[in-house]
Amino acid sequence: MPFSSHDNFDVTLQAHGEGYAVSITSAGGEFRGDFTLPFARYEVENFLLRIGSRTGVRRVAPKVDPTATRDFGSSLFEALFRGDVERALRESQIHGDHDERGVRIRLRLHDAPELAALPWEYLYDPVGARPLAISTQTPVVRYVDLGNPVRTLRVAPPLRILAVMSSPRNVEALDTTREFHDLKASLRDQVAAGRVEVHGLHRATPSRLRDQLGTEAFHIVHFMGHGAFDEATGTGMVLLEDDDGDPHPISGHDLGLVLHDHDDLRMVVLNACEGGRGSETDPVGGVAQSMVHHDIPAVVGMQAEITDVAATSFSEAFYRHLGQGTPVDVAMSEARMKLLLDGHGAEWGIPILYLRSQDGRIFDLVDEPAPADVAALEERADRLQEEGHEAGKIHAAGLYERVVGLAPDHDVAAGKLAALQRDIALVPEAGVPVAPTRHPLPPPAPSIRPVPTVPGPSPTAPVTPPERADWVPTPVRASRMLARTAMMLEQASVLLGEQDRKSVSALVRALHEPLRIAVAGRVHSGKSTLVNALLGDRVAPTAARAGSQVVTWYRHGPARASLLLHDGEVRSVDLVDGQVPAELPVPSDQVDRLDVWLPTPALRRQTIIDTPGLPSLTPMGSTSRRLLLGRSTGSGGEMIAADAVLYVFRGVPTRDELAFLGAHLDGLGVLAASAVNAIGVFSHADMAADGPWGERDPLEEAHRAADSLEERAPQRAAAIVAVSGMMAEAARTGVVREADAHLLSRLAAVPRDRVEAWPREGVDDVPASVLEDVVGRCGPYVLAHGRGEAHAGATALMAWMDRRSGVPALEDAIRDRLLARSTALKADHALAELTRIAHEREGIDPQVAGEVNALVEQARLHGDLRPIRELEALRGVSGVDRDLHDALLLVSGSGSIHERLGLDPVDAPDDVVSVAQHAAAEAQRAIGLATDPRARAAARVLSTSYRLLADEARALQA
Repeated sequence: MPFSSHDNFDVTLQAHGEGYAVSITSAGGEFRGDFTLPFARYEVENFLLRIGSRTGVRRVAPKVDPTATRDFGSSLFEALFRGDVERALRESQIHGDHDERGVRIRLRLHDAPELAALPWEYLYDPVGARPLAISTQTPVVRYVDLGNPVRTLRVAPPLRILAVMSSPRNVEALDTTREFHDLKASLRDQVAAGRVEVHGLHRATPSRLRDQLGTEAFHIVHFMGHGAFDEATGTGMVLLEDDDGDPHPISGHDLGLVLHDHDDLRMVVLNACEGGRGSETDPVGGVAQSMVHHDIPAVVGMQAEITDVAATSFSEAFYRHLGQGTPVDVAMSEARMKLLLDGHGAEWGIPILYLRSQDGRIFDLVDEPAPADVAALEERADRLQEEGHEAGKIHAAGLYERVVGLAPDHDVAAGKLAALQRDIALVPEAGVPVAPTRHPLPPPAPSIRPVPTVPGPSPTAPVTPPERADWVPTPVRASRMLARTAMMLEQASVLLGEQDRKSVSALVRALHEPLRIAVAGRVHSGKSTLVNALLGDRVAPTAARAGSQVVTWYRHGPARASLLLHDGEVRSVDLVDGQVPAELPVPSDQVDRLDVWLPTPALRRQTIIDTPGLPSLTPMGSTSRRLLLGRSTGSGGEMIAADAVLYVFRGVPTRDELAFLGAHLDGLGVLAASAVNAIGVFSHADMAADGPWGERDPLEEAHRAADSLEERAPQRAAAIVAVSGMMAEAARTGVVREADAHLLSRLAAVPRDRVEAWPREGVDDVPASVLEDVVGRCGPYVLAHGRGEAHAGATALMAWMDRRSGVPALEDAIRDRLLARSTALKADHALAELTRIAHEREGIDPQVAGEVNALVEQARLHGDLRPIRELEALRGVSGVDRDLHDALLLVSGSGSIHERLGLDPVDAPDDVVSVAQHAAAEAQRAIGLATDPRARAAARVLSTSYRLLADEARALQA
């Protein structure tokens, strides 16, 4: 039987000389000692990596040799408990055994916050041959004394738990709904006995959490979601959601403010990565630490990633013992023991407890639950069920469970419960969409610009652009990069003025939005026609009218449009048959931006920005350069711009045009316009060489020219693709009619020279005016080369036009070269924009600009932003070393480990580790062989990336 009461054994550590002074306050008196850290920092980090699940999805339990945790814990114990300190512990244990009292080890680390990173929960007593924290006789807590006593809350069962679930878009998907169901299932007996109630808050935003706590009283908040820790600032945070379902990072300090005013709330459990991690410089920097300082009596966090099954097992035992009136620290020890007995290895030490209560009793539960008013409970459940929404149904099911538990013979309630459970199982819970399945990135084609000759799709009209929804970034790599960048931006915003803080907030929002791709080029280059082809609809005006003279942002959403004027006013614009009107209601010189939302699949992964045509290659002023990048001022005065660029040339670009492209796309971050974030497009490919009626096929000639140019100017663009925007637009918007196909089919047997002469005299009995209409909608290439394809009808003809247009190859390039590394591009752009704000805005204190610059440089050096360094290396080595370039192209992507190593997904883990190690060795050898400094730098980055991939593969293997 666990002891019902404990004596406190306070261990206070303070920096002293090269080590720490130890002060002991116990029932046996006060003692002094010293402590020297027995490990190097990297040894502690390695230990935490070994005990935690490092897959990023909390699915695979780590395999740790028990002797490793015992050796680590013994070394830590012997460094702390020696001399008078050990004698004090032994005397306290002897006195406690005599009085049938335990000894509560309370670590006071406020004056030595760097020691909070140590996993003290693994302290192993070699004399007693047991970990201290796993025994109910010696629970280990991290004690926080704020000077004001903690009131024990008298609670008549049940304990009410609010499970707060957050799995925002654009970060690693967590199945919090399943985790919630597992938690409820594990506590079914406690719920039925009336000791515990579990309620769920899905899609948790700060305001919804605040409203829920203000509506009902809860004793425990149990958070399920993402956590993060900023190494540079020592600040912990969790990711809630905003109203659009995007990530909303919130620090432990701000979360504590949300929770502070609710007197019934006694504890927070953070089932989030690094939710329990502390700052090495700030005693209240971690999420758990900060919330304890906001008068939360107890906070449980995780000092490493814990598997889902272990988290559920821990919660079941922990809440079961709390529901029985067990002190919170003793319930922790009971839950640790359950993890050990259930075979979860070293995960028993991952949960940590920050405590303010003197005796661990944050609840005062009566011995038996008060008799429940069954009728009132059933009436409340009936009312919730009648409301019809999923959240109410789930809540009602919990109430019916309690009714049945208190009145087992209540068949009516049992029937309602069974029916409701079946109903809930048929729909996504509480309106939460089912998590998308991750499909692997398809292998890259040998070339991104061949002219395909494969048969077209089965007849449908018109041709639908590929949705490209099969690509999803690697969750861990992308989510950590987003979280790290967002944290740095939030930290920098504190240093800036109000207007600049708005711009920084816009940068944070942009991190969680689709990649922004500007389509830029000279007047009459075919930009807007290409935009229509990419969107699969005639939306953008192609004539040089007012609607084409403003920056237009095409976003995903229900069809609507609005104008943002320079003075900040927003005006609604009516789309005409789903298209942007050729004439706007205000002069274009008053318009900052036109926003158009369309329910087009192509816009789910990218925002397309159509920019006004530039008049010439003459030097541009700041306004023209701003338009080229799609740069705009938001409604709140914040500046926003593109992350990547498609630069459209009319025909094969000259070197002058490529130089112009590189010189003026300097707003895209330190990467500028380069082999990682710009794609060159030469349009009107159907008019290349001698045109559609020449001896050589103009499309094939255009593709060959694009290949050659990409080889000659690899630093300027990630790819150069030749397209006929007009052909793709016609094919995808369904303007080709069956009558057109029939007409062209009739002309298939007519000699080529007679068809070529159509403008003068028509062809046979087909008037020139009729052919002019067909050519005006489809282009002359279709008349010259498509007559033989028209016999199968309009749908087959449009499929042929789409394939031949080169636009599908451009979409492949966008997917493989831009979207595959979109997170890194957005992060780099955000850092560059922040630097620009700090150094170009008038009135900013130079010291503030310097502090912001330091934050940016620290962020770029952090491991979570390594993909940016890979992209910088890729840009530098383009045109210098093809082998290094191709290797970095793979490694810098957001695919799986297998994909980034160029392996088959079915390759065994041992093979993956071996390939990564061999590749790292080869890259290391390339450092010594390289004669160009750019190649040496790229090889150095590549070697480190391969070693990190090998480490990731080993973690998965374990």
